[in-house]
Amino acid sequence: MEEPVRRRLGGGRRFAWVDDEVNRFDRAYLKSLGLAAHFVRRVDASRGLTAEDFGVLRAWLEERADE
Repeated sequence: MEEPVRRRLGGGRRFAWVDDEVNRFDRAYLKSLGLAAHFVRRVDASRGLTAEDFGVLRAWLEERADE
């Protein structure tokens, strides 16, 4: 993740990252940023985002609606 993107992620905002190539290093990097709330979801590149993925993202956001 490039530095300009990293700077925009601060400020206590929630952040969801959906990608087909997420690995443990990406997860560790996001954790090291000290984001208030972040969520990482790996998707299958051959299927793209599915209804299940959107449901998981929606549930994560709804759980944090009052944050």
